[in-house]
Amino acid sequence: MTVGRRRLALLLPAIAALGALLTGCTATVERAAPTAAASREAPAALSAALGTLPQKSAQQRPARLAAGLAVPTNRWFSGLVFGAKPQPVFPMPLSYTASAHGFAIGLPQPVGTADTIFGSAVAGLGLRFSGAALKVTDYDALTVTSRFGAADVLTAEGWPYVAVTARRALSATFTTALQPASDGTLQTVIAGTTYGVKAPDGSVSGTRLQLAAGQRAVLWAIPKDVSATTLATGADGVVTGSAVSHSTAGKRVATKLTYHTTGSRPTVLAATAMQQAGGAGCSAGSVLSSLGTLSLCTGRTIGYRVAAVRASDSLDLGDASAARLTAIRAQLRRDLRATPAEPADTYGGGKWLYRLANLLTVAKAVHDPASAATARKKLQQALIEWTEVDGCRTRATHCFVRDNRIGGVVGLEASYGSEQFNDHDFHYGYFLYAAAVAVRDRPSLATKIGPVIDLLAADIASPTAQRGLPALRMYDPWAGHSWASGYSPFADGNNQESTSEAVNAWNGLALWAQVRRDAGLRSTAQWLLANEAAATKTFWLDPDLTAFPAFQHSFVSLLWGGKRDSATWFSADPAAKLGIQLIPMSPAAGYLRTSKAAMRTDLTEARTAKTGLFADYLLMYDVLAGGSKPAALRQLAALPAKQIDGANSKSYAAAWILTR
Repeated sequence: MTVGRRRLALLLPAIAALGALLTGCTATVERAAPTAAASREAPAALSAALGTLPQKSAQQRPARLAAGLAVPTNRWFSGLVFGAKPQPVFPMPLSYTASAHGFAIGLPQPVGTADTIFGSAVAGLGLRFSGAALKVTDYDALTVTSRFGAADVLTAEGWPYVAVTARRALSATFTTALQPASDGTLQTVIAGTTYGVKAPDGSVSGTRLQLAAGQRAVLWAIPKDVSATTLATGADGVVTGSAVSHSTAGKRVATKLTYHTTGSRPTVLAATAMQQAGGAGCSAGSVLSSLGTLSLCTGRTIGYRVAAVRASDSLDLGDASAARLTAIRAQLRRDLRATPAEPADTYGGGKWLYRLANLLTVAKAVHDPASAATARKKLQQALIEWTEVDGCRTRATHCFVRDNRIGGVVGLEASYGSEQFNDHDFHYGYFLYAAAVAVRDRPSLATKIGPVIDLLAADIASPTAQRGLPALRMYDPWAGHSWASGYSPFADGNNQESTSEAVNAWNGLALWAQVRRDAGLRSTAQWLLANEAAATKTFWLDPDLTAFPAFQHSFVSLLWGGKRDSATWFSADPAAKLGIQLIPMSPAAGYLRTSKAAMRTDLTEARTAKTGLFADYLLMYDVLAGGSKPAALRQLAALPAKQIDGANSKSYAAAWILTR
């Protein structure tokens, strides 16, 4: 289990030990496609800052990755390249299980239990090659190509096929003999699922596949209740690559996923519930996955829109009574005096900075210049230390290094697997938010802290590949959300738990882009913010679980490539399962609002154990669900200090509640 998720033990001292148990407008368009190689030169300042950082890496470049490719951490397919052997991955609706000299596709059959929805990989129809072992040789926004000697095997998210292309003449062996079908394809039935194959220019005899250089074979599984003819026809449009674009117009953010196919032929694509709700029109059938029902579409694009989320770091207390403001000022001063020693690691340190940034915001909102000065001084001093470009040459903590083997920026002290690129968005989102608040308050500070904060932004979400940095490290354009594990050493694929910290990262990114006046980065951040928020509600907080009646929970707390869990990495407490979808309740947290009924049901489940975990955030969520502000403020005031999260404070929580 990835140690990167253990970061959550810091959330409350009481659960620290559990951490050892192991996320009238003109439309503007920005390209946002992860690419294997840099698509443009890095800006001079970014390149200079990256080159100046001290180099340090305890990791090795993965052996199953071709030279010249940016290392694909935090991808749905990262398990193909990292680890002693490749892990199954989930280019939904298929599963893809690679071995040293071949692969098997399968059609997972999701099953719900009380606490888990399993959609585990299925080793259905396999193909074995002779010669060189697996190596990933190319990838882009949606596709990945695995090379087995003379064969290039392309898989793609949302594409229910796998394409095998011969680089030179090859002979391979299917794990099961295929028989001619009436529609001109070849078929076989394995464990109740029918698999189809087309090799129009090649030769298939029994289990033997023969292709000449440039020839292709396409493999697929046929879901129940989907026309075999539809999939057979779609196999003629072989996907060769992909691109992603996005635009913002008014209160809607649009995403377009484009699948490049051979010639101008359409294919069959799979759309999630989020894409369907956003306008992707699909009528070619459906298939059940662990994510729920995927709709099948005929075409080469999937386009959809979601509600925009306004990035925010402000609290408007203009309507608060004089008595309320006086009470918040008094609590603010207590919170400042109670500021703990700054943690050395990037997760705890980031939360500490975020807390101070919000105390500064509260001080300005309640017109307390003395408290603002205290918070400002602490925040600026800490940010300046963290962002000294050569800080790690003279100390072992509170600084950043460049990992020249994996390609990225790692903070020292690394924590919870961040040296393996786990959770970088969770950690760096706090830094980005705090830096944006500090620079908005004192613009001259940007000169000192800007170069390194720019690197943190680029590490998690560079719109295009930069020298030594991949494009969109954390974000999956088809899934619509981020992946937390850097290396993804799991048979269930990659995973995402703390959706709210992923949203916090994109809120911080948008705020930082604003103060840096970087229009391209801001457009990317707005897109990520809107889609991550929509995915959070669709797949975690208010999911359609009607297909899985055995699942006994109203929300999901941990999503994998091949399953969904009511579980966390750090606690079995129901409050932890909801709380990790709420932390840190930024000023932009209004996106968490779903229907009042759904929110009340979630809160009822979260409070069953009555342990007090995440009590501060649950109170804030309660108000968002329409609960009484006066009651929440009274309960907040009565909470013991140990029940206030390290990123939160009573004065900020009270101010936040009053602004809802």
